[in-house]
This record gives sequence, structure tokens and C-alpha cells, in this order.
Amino acid sequence: TEQRPQIGMNMNIPLNQGRRAAGVREAQFRLTKLIAEYSQQKDSVNEEVRIAYTRVETNRKTAELFEDRILPAADTNLDSARAAYVAGSIDFLQLMDARRQFIEQQIGYQRTLTEYHRSRSDLERAIGTQIGQTVDRSPLEEPMPVTTEP
Repeated sequence: TEQRPQIGMNMNIPLNQGRRAAGVREAQFRLTKLIAEYSQQKDSVNEEVRIAYTRVETNRKTAELFEDRILPAADTNLDSARAAYVAGSIDFLQLMDARRQFIEQQIGYQRTLTEYHRSRSDLERAIGTQIGQTVDRSPLEEPMPVTTEP
């Protein structure tokens, strides 16, 4: 009798369905919360990229304006002031004022280039990769030389 064969059976009877249903609902709510957080983060990143891109474009256009119009006009103004000083039609103070204005325009251009590169690095950080050279082939990569003659 001690070595008599035995047969056993194990059965899982779901008696406590309420606890399991509550666990499923809790998991669904956590999933919904995570999806909402993901959507919010995605919108936040998209907004950051849009703002950074707008800043890059604004600074690029401002730098191009300096290159195309403001600096050449300031250089022409300084050249004409030099010629007028040599001709004796203006005094030295007016010549130095033209030189000061020229230098202020060059400083403004350099500040604009600084802001351009800063905003470009912000954009690269926002998108998570470097912007290739094919995206931005502008003459901004090589700034105009600053002259030191009086």
C-alpha cells in the first residue's frame, strides 16, 4: 500500500476575477499615460526644432544682408570719406567718424555670424545630428576680413 500508484491533477480556477481585471485596467491606464507623455515630448521636440530652424534662417538672412549690402555700403562710405579728406573737403574728425561707422558695421556682422553659428548648433542639438554641408552652402563659412587701415 505504501507504493501504491497515485494520480494528481492541478487546476487553476479563476475565482478572484476582480483583482485580475483591476490589474489589466491599471496596466492599460499606465500605457495610456506613457503614450500621452511620448506625444507631449514629441510635440516639445518638434517645437524646439521649428524655433531653432527659424533662428538659423533669420540669422543667415541677416548675415547675407550684411555681406551683400551693409558692409559694401560702409566700405564705399569710408572710401569716399578718405577721398574727401585727401581733397580737403572734410576734416579729420569726419574721416574718423566714417571709420568708426565702418568698424561698427563689421562688429555687427561678426556678432550676426556668432549668433548664426550659435543658433545652428542649437538646431543640431535639437535634431540630434550635425547639419551636412549640402544643407547650408553659404558664404557665411568664410567671414569677410576685417581691415585695419585708417
